[in-house]
Amino acid sequence: MAGSLPAAEEHGEVPSISSELQEHLSTWDGARKRMLAAAQTLPTCDVILFVATKTEEACLKFAAEELGLPFNLCRDPGNGQEYFDLGVIEKQRVLAARTEMGPFAHGGAAARAIHLRVATGATSLIGVGMAFGCLPQVQHYGDILLSTGVIPYDYRIVRDGPGHQPESDYSKTRAYPPHPGEVARFRDFANRPEWRGKVWPGFLLSGGARIHSAQFRDQLVQELTDKGGSVVGGDMEGAGLLSASPTDAPCWMIVKAISDFADSSRDEVIKETRPVACYSAAQFVLRTIAAGPG
Repeated sequence: MAGSLPAAEEHGEVPSISSELQEHLSTWDGARKRMLAAAQTLPTCDVILFVATKTEEACLKFAAEELGLPFNLCRDPGNGQEYFDLGVIEKQRVLAARTEMGPFAHGGAAARAIHLRVATGATSLIGVGMAFGCLPQVQHYGDILLSTGVIPYDYRIVRDGPGHQPESDYSKTRAYPPHPGEVARFRDFANRPEWRGKVWPGFLLSGGARIHSAQFRDQLVQELTDKGGSVVGGDMEGAGLLSASPTDAPCWMIVKAISDFADSSRDEVIKETRPVACYSAAQFVLRTIAAGPG
């Protein structure tokens, strides 16, 4: 870690991953290309898991195989879009799909969530993968961030301030609640001994920016602490999932793990911390689903 970072930004040791997971990640590109994408019209399902990066996808497959679950690559012949079929887990048909990073564009989280929900009739959309933490003094790499609300911080009013410098007004920015049943289910599973102390329920900031600035991160947290809950982290795709359902009947949930703290040390550690976070989130989500209704 950079020795020049202030003490409050020191994040502790980076956890290691197993040699089996290391090998799985190193060979994923080739393995994915060799997987036969079966021609299969998108089936109806109950749950869709959304990932946005190669590492998130590979770690989800690794966690699925640990539980003896299938992870079959399929392609819808109608539109050519690929997805993974995890079969039926505790009476719930589960699919997974990869989006582009962030909420925007044709392949982004918003577009994919809207299309796949309509095509499959899914009642639960869960964002899985890596995110940034907001509390570097107490949070750790691989800790789970469990969304009790998402704050789309791009929704703000920008005005001229003193000296005609732009100032952001977040008075109209709000927190959007997730699927209440999923919140209850994941919070219940988080109370199990193996996860106790490793799960942070709270609000997630979400937007299109890739944040590598502790000052900007802390400014967002400070500006948005009056929205009805504590901010514990943030991501880029959660804001896109908001588009998939009405505000008063949300179908989405974000469950991600900490890969960095959105500060200047992010690029120094991300190669080591990314798989830690992606695997932790995938394991937590799949094991919660496999445990059945809360």
